[in-house]
Amino acid sequence: MHSPLVRRLAAQQGVDLTTVHGTGPDGSITRADVDHAAHPVGSGAGGTVRAEDVRKAARVETPQPATTTT
Repeated sequence: MHSPLVRRLAAQQGVDLTTVHGTGPDGSITRADVDHAAHPVGSGAGGTVRAEDVRKAARVETPQPATTTT
């Protein structure tokens, strides 16, 4: 089951709806499903993204408090 919006988005993005897993009610395909099919995670120029690399990138170093001397 696809809405006209989903069909149009899929056509614009070159997504074959028969290959998309629907996450909407009763398995219907949503706009987000089409977007994810068109731009899968880890499909950048570097190829596959490892989980460890994602964890490293997500770490934020806590800045040290500034010390003042008087």
